[in-house]
Amino acid sequence: MRKITVFTILIITAISMLLTTNAKEADQSTNHNIIIDTENGKVTVEETITYEGETNEIFDTLSFWIQNVATDLNVECDKTTLSKIGQNNNVHSYSISNPNVTNGSSITIIISYNLPKDTESFQKELLINNISSLSIKKDNEELFSATNLKKNTYFNLELYELTETPLTWYIIIFIVLLIILLGVTTTYSLKKQKSMKKRDASATASEEFLKTKKALLMSLLKDIEKQHRSGKISDDTYHKLKEQYKTDAVDAMKKLEDIK
Repeated sequence: MRKITVFTILIITAISMLLTTNAKEADQSTNHNIIIDTENGKVTVEETITYEGETNEIFDTLSFWIQNVATDLNVECDKTTLSKIGQNNNVHSYSISNPNVTNGSSITIIISYNLPKDTESFQKELLINNISSLSIKKDNEELFSATNLKKNTYFNLELYELTETPLTWYIIIFIVLLIILLGVTTTYSLKKQKSMKKRDASATASEEFLKTKKALLMSLLKDIEKQHRSGKISDDTYHKLKEQYKTDAVDAMKKLEDIK
């Protein structure tokens, strides 16, 4: 009788240990699909994660890595909103009310949130083991895809292509300002050229023009340097513009010295 009792206790203990081992965070996922929408003046993200059961597993918590600038975060499991139980920096943990994933069954997690409209890159760290497929789409176009990813895989994806458009606008504004200044100083010179006072006034206007030109060129040199450091313009474009603006600035400074 004592042997039977001991054997029964051992069986109960083994079953308890097995259940305790399975009551953990989900450690596998078959599909992880992420959809990013930037077309409505903001950045909205929806992540769909499908856990496929290969054994009879019990998950009591789920953790997800979300960018720390995210707002309006909502997590649902099979259309039931989950309650957050903790957060450590970018890692958000949720309790799951129906944790059973039997062999052949699945649960679907939907995570939705917003990012600031000026967000330049989408960042993600995977906290799930053995993701068989990952797909990221932005505005209905595939941004990234991969298979068989491991836990703690991290990636940083640019949401927008870098262009040299900002520099083009600087050049256009610079040219327009030069034309306006040139027109003003030329008109002013023609009206004042008959007398000494008029010539002095013209010289003053020319000095103002050269000072303004010099200031604009120095400002443009700083701007293209910032654009170059941020990777928005190529090395070749940067060096050509820098050389041109530098030459024009030196010429303006020499003319100012001549006037003085």
